[in-house]
Amino acid sequence: MTRQEIYATYLLQKGCKEVIPSKSRKYRQFLSPKGATYWLGKSGAIRSGKAISKSFSLTNSRTAKSIIIAAKARITKDKENEKVKQLQRAGVNLAAAGM
Repeated sequence: MTRQEIYATYLLQKGCKEVIPSKSRKYRQFLSPKGATYWLGKSGAIRSGKAISKSFSLTNSRTAKSIIIAAKARITKDKENEKVKQLQRAGVNLAAAGM
């Protein structure tokens, strides 16, 4: 997953709605239920503010970093679960294999 996909998924899970078409060609626009506006760039830059010109960057913030860490952990867990399912389908005894 790209950073943009990770942030977009996070924003949608938090109840934000994507504005289509966005007011910007460079950024996707998301509106939160609390009234905040988020702007998401093609390479994963995330900004907050009513307008791009008056927004501030969240890309290097603690929140943005925690979103990435949580997403990577979820992806790793999903891959491990998929491996277990594949082994179970193949008929491998997981207890005997030490899993």
